[in-house]
Amino acid sequence: MRNIIFIVMVLISISANAQEFKFEKIIETNKNQSESYSAAKEFVADFWNMAKVVTQNQDDDAFLLQIKAQTTQEVKVGMGLACVYDYKYTVKIQTKDKRCRIQIYDIICEDAYQTGLGTQNKIPKIQPFLGDEPEQKTKSLGKGLSKKKAVEMMNDLKTFFESIINGLEKEINDTTDDNW
Repeated sequence: MRNIIFIVMVLISISANAQEFKFEKIIETNKNQSESYSAAKEFVADFWNMAKVVTQNQDDDAFLLQIKAQTTQEVKVGMGLACVYDYKYTVKIQTKDKRCRIQIYDIICEDAYQTGLGTQNKIPKIQPFLGDEPEQKTKSLGKGLSKKKAVEMMNDLKTFFESIINGLEKEINDTTDDNW
């Protein structure tokens, strides 16, 4: 019954925020607050092992982690050309006894360019969107992505953010005893 209520709440949340490209999940666990927080810190250290990632806020008293990070989406468009989009985003992880909440928000395209044939050209930034029809320009002067490719890229971006949530959930609920 609890799972059904959770699924209904998630679906309502998704439809209410249809144009907001953000993600949130509350993960149920058997661990106490300290164990969950420790597992979340391990996940952050393992998942974001790049210099561009900054732990913006680590409040051990409030059991809160806030990460500013960046991901790059590269889409091949043919004839040796690729469109590259840099997205920055924020992740907030909070823990309580038997629960952990992860939120991914402030997803913004910071840079976009087309590369290939020894050139690099600026192209329209594609801000995150949901659905099958971008409400923004995806090409300029023949450079950039078709609307179909833009939708595919958004699906890939969504999959990336869902992998963050799934990875944290796996780490939080990992019950293996590392008795080294």
